[in-house]
Amino acid sequence: MPTNSKKMEFYDSIINQLPVGALSLGSFIHDDLKLTPKPPFIGPIRKSCLKNNEKVYELLKRSIEDAETNKSGLLRKLDIQDRRKRLIQSRVEFQKILDAVNNVLRYIDNDFKENPGREWLISNEYSLADISFGLLLHRLYQLGFENYYWAYGKLPYVESYFLRFKKRPTYQKLMPSNFKILKDIWQNTPANYKIGAGAGFLGMAMFAALAHK
Repeated sequence: MPTNSKKMEFYDSIINQLPVGALSLGSFIHDDLKLTPKPPFIGPIRKSCLKNNEKVYELLKRSIEDAETNKSGLLRKLDIQDRRKRLIQSRVEFQKILDAVNNVLRYIDNDFKENPGREWLISNEYSLADISFGLLLHRLYQLGFENYYWAYGKLPYVESYFLRFKKRPTYQKLMPSNFKILKDIWQNTPANYKIGAGAGFLGMAMFAALAHK
């Protein structure tokens, strides 16, 4: 039986290795999933995120062409972006990401099933692993994956866990606000794109999010 510290390391490892960024972008592309996204991942923000990702890819390619030094580092970054692009655009490849997330959720659901009465991920005491897992579930919920993964009895222990997690007094403090998420998107937008049409959508969305912080 693994110790609590070993179990925490294990859960942190499998949760943090999930490609949440690629999952987010892919969810904006594949409409057959019939997701129910929540703010801020709705409307033009989805298109802006995809355009930003494409702009970063194009800027990396141009930077490599112009670079006189550090080409190897830029090539590694481009390779990561290239693999990510293939993963999110191909429905077959994207399914592998969906399945990887599902495998983790099913493993955790089964772990709760085999340990009835345990309230949190490691024990009855709330831990750092719960923050990681709770943040993952919150992002999946914002992207609209709850029906795909755990609702309607698919993963009842995960569903119950998320309900408990949302009831914690610190839940709102832990969760990044819509404004914070949009701010991060804005900061990752290439500078020469911030004057384009996509910036208008992001700017309006940031203003709306700020008004409702």
